[in-house]
Amino acid sequence: MDTITKQDRITLRNLVADFASEETLCFTATVVFDGAPIAEARNDGHGGSTFLRALNGKTTLLAEAEAFAKGLPPAPLDLRSRAKHPHYIDMTLDFLVDELGLLTHSQPISDKDEADEAQEHEVEFLEPREDASIALEPTE
Repeated sequence: MDTITKQDRITLRNLVADFASEETLCFTATVVFDGAPIAEARNDGHGGSTFLRALNGKTTLLAEAEAFAKGLPPAPLDLRSRAKHPHYIDMTLDFLVDELGLLTHSQPISDKDEADEAQEHEVEFLEPREDASIALEPTE
């Protein structure tokens, strides 16, 4: 898996994905940082951003998680082009949450382009409650 850097400090719990996904995964989840639930995440599935809202009293931890995510290496960005040089996107917490959501989502992908992309990048979908950090280990 080469889309994000292996890390184990940020995970998702209670991921609920909706069939209404159009351009991005439509989901809600709890963001966990160093074992503590810190935020609610949601994406409406229409291609927009993932929104993060700190849980009561967790604003400082959410800021720490955002700083941690920004410190991760940039992620390769697939622009579906034959460019000589790879493109990268700076890591942010909302982008990392999106990637974790896609990795842990257990429902089949209905969009043919997304299914093709998952196959192209050797994305392995996990069983519900399977540890997502396993899927983030780089392939040989």
